[in-house]
This record gives sequence, structure tokens and C-alpha cells, in this order.
Amino acid sequence: KVERLLDLRARARRVDRNLRISSVLGLSVLGLPLVLGSCGYSVRALTPEGVRTVSVGVAKNDTFRRLTELPLTRAVVREIQTKTELQVVERERADSVLEISIARIATPVLTEDRADEVTESSVTVTVNLLWKDRRTGQVLMQKNGITESQDFRPPQGENLETGLERAFDGMARRIVEEMEATDW
Repeated sequence: KVERLLDLRARARRVDRNLRISSVLGLSVLGLPLVLGSCGYSVRALTPEGVRTVSVGVAKNDTFRRLTELPLTRAVVREIQTKTELQVVERERADSVLEISIARIATPVLTEDRADEVTESSVTVTVNLLWKDRRTGQVLMQKNGITESQDFRPPQGENLETGLERAFDGMARRIVEEMEATDW
């Protein structure tokens, strides 16, 4: 009788443990969408249905500042490749086309020292975007006046090129965020 009683207790403990595990798993699965939704995660599509590839043309430059087109284009391509499921391909093979135009680049001085030497400056880049489905011509997204600013400090060895590089990287992040922000 004692052995049978011990065996029943062991079985009860196993059943109890299994019930607790299955309850925790069940609640986890049921609560997962709530937790993910409250953390900013979403199960919605980040790109339009059927769009798997994008062609990114060299940015058009509507400013007088030269040699800014390629660095911005490279930053955008790199961001798309690392942060999205879109493949960047040549225009003829692309489902969609992203057109970028640099509308403005401003470089205001923020602070100077007593000798009128610049101690801190800024670069502000403004772009316009047009993303369209190449197959249908449908505009997927059009945004004008997207702005990104970055400061740089000449006394610390930074220069306008440093500021532009950081501004282009930040702009690339903003562009990809804009591409993914539309509800498809």
C-alpha cells in the first residue's frame, strides 16, 4: 500500500507539473500578440504586396553642392539591403523604383570662438522621394521635404564631409522608415 501511495503521489506531481507547463505555454502563445503589439512590433506587411525588388537610381541633385549624389545613394542602398527584405536590383528587373532628389543642403554655423573660428557647425539635408511600382506606374509613396540634420565640430577634427556622411546615413534610415511606414 505504501508503494502504491508513493506511486500515486509521483504521478500526481507529474500531472501537476505538465498542467503548469501547458498552462504557461498556452498563456504565452495567447499573450504573444498583445506583448508584441505593445512593444511596437507588427505583423503587417512592411512593403506592398508583390513588391520584392527595388531599383534605386542615383539621387538627383537640385543643389549647387557637388558630389553628394553617390554618397547618399550608397547609404540608401546599404540601408535597404540591411534593414528590409527588398532586394536592390537594376531597373529592368525591379518591381519598384525609388527616386530621390536632394532639394537642399544647408550648412549653418552654430558656434564660433572669440577668434571667429567655427567650433560647431551643422549640415541639414532635405530630400524628396518618389517610390513607384515599375510594372503599373502606381505611386507607392511620395514624400517631399524629408529633413535630416547632423552637427560636426571642426576643433575635434570633424569637417563638412563628416557631417554629410552622418546626415546621409541618418537620411537613409529615415527613407527606409518612410518606405515601411505606409499601411499596405
